Amino acid sequence: MHLFGKVQFDWNEVKKSPHYEKIQQNLTFHGYTDLRKVLSYAQNAVAGIALLKPVADYSDSYTTKLFEYMALSLPVITSDFPLSGRW
Repeated sequence: MHLFGKVQFDWNEVKKSPHYEKIQQNLTFHGYTDLRKVLSYAQNAVAGIALLKPVADYSDSYTTKLFEYMALSLPVITSDFPLSGRW
């Protein structure tokens, strides 16, 4: 699994997670990366992931990532927020 974007967690906590050692060789964290490089990985991807916490206006909007994955015809795994009905 290739993960792109700002890492916003404590690596020490992750390393304490149960089973982390079993999966760590399957995870690659690229950090913030130029979109051109990301697209080369996305073209061969099975799915895109766009997970958001229900904070600020996230639950009332759609992440750009969702549309980028759709443009590449990728299935998307995303947060399941109920729509507020404001539209």
